[in-house]
Amino acid sequence: MPVSETCPARPADPAPVVSLGRYFFFPSLGLGDSQLHPPPEATGEATLTPEALVLRFRAWPDELRFELDRARLPGPAAWAAPYALRSLAQPLAPASVCYRYARRLATRAGLSTGELATQLLGSVTITGYDARRQLLSGYYEVRVPDQPDPARAAPTGTTCTILLAGDFDNVKLRVE
Repeated sequence: MPVSETCPARPADPAPVVSLGRYFFFPSLGLGDSQLHPPPEATGEATLTPEALVLRFRAWPDELRFELDRARLPGPAAWAAPYALRSLAQPLAPASVCYRYARRLATRAGLSTGELATQLLGSVTITGYDARRQLLSGYYEVRVPDQPDPARAAPTGTTCTILLAGDFDNVKLRVE
């Protein structure tokens, strides 16, 4: 009897589902600009390196990356937890964040933990890890006040609050 008849086929991994939302609020103007990138427009990647668990989410023109220090992570069975974002106010938090916004003229504006304001707030939360299939799920929120407008090439003097939020389900973990 052929093997294919005796062993059931392993079910395919569920498709990853990622959303990424961005809101720039200009308090002095009372105006805001928002964009929600639903699936499949938004994509996600997860990579486990010797140094970090890296989560990357993209949808033009936004790109967001979290790095969770591997030395500070529990074993994979206990990954489901919220991870605070590192900032000047919380330099020992386990997760760093980097956000990039691509301008129409192919230049990029960005900010990273080293450049972020003291008031950076937020977390990345892992809600589940399927060890057999190596799939991660969770959500994140980042709030950074008093930032230059990422959509402008030249500083205008007007600042905005950047709010980034999204969900990710069944993102495949690649191990390096």
